[in-house]
Amino acid sequence: FTTPTEVAEFLVGIAQVESGQEVLDPASGLGNLSRQLAARDTDVTAVELNTRVANFAAFLNYFLDFEIDIINTDFLTLYPEPEQQILTDESTFSNTSSISISIGDQFDHVVVDVPFGNLKSEDPNYREQLQEELITATGKFNTEDVFIEKALRHLKESGTLTALIPQGVLYRDNAQTLRELILEDYTL
Repeated sequence: FTTPTEVAEFLVGIAQVESGQEVLDPASGLGNLSRQLAARDTDVTAVELNTRVANFAAFLNYFLDFEIDIINTDFLTLYPEPEQQILTDESTFSNTSSISISIGDQFDHVVVDVPFGNLKSEDPNYREQLQEELITATGKFNTEDVFIEKALRHLKESGTLTALIPQGVLYRDNAQTLRELILEDYTL
C-alpha cells in the first residue's frame, strides 16, 4: 500500500511543518508523503522496508528533483543512535535487513500514514524482540500500535506526530496501552 498523493497533501497540510524542520517519514513507500514534505523545504528522512519500493522511490525522487534520504530497513527495529546508513538516489541500494542501522531521535516532526494489521515476519524472534523494546507490544498487538509508539520515540521533546491511523486504535481493547501512553506522556 502506498499513500495516495491526495492523502499525502492532506496529511502535510494538517501537519503544519515549517521550512528547515527535520522530518521523519517512517513508512515512506513510493515517497508521495516524503516529496510533499520536501516541497515545504523540510529536511526529510524516509524509511522503507521493501527494497524494490525504496529503489523506485529513489528513482522518482531523482527524476522529480527531490533530495530525500531513504533508509531501506525495518523502522520497528531501527533505534536511535548517532550513526546511520543512508540510501539516496545517488547510492547503490541493497537489502539492509541484516545490517545494524540507526537513526537520530530528535526530529521536529514525524508524519506518517501508519501501516496497520497483523504484524508479520519470517523471523520467529521478531515479535519477542519488539516485546522487549516497546511497551505496546504486549499480548496480541497490531502493527499500528507499535508503529505509533516507535514514531513517538523519534521526536524532540517539543516535536509533533501527525499520523493517519485506523479507527480501531481509538477503541480496540488491545490498543489500551497505546492510548494510555499517549495520554500520560504526550499532549494531544
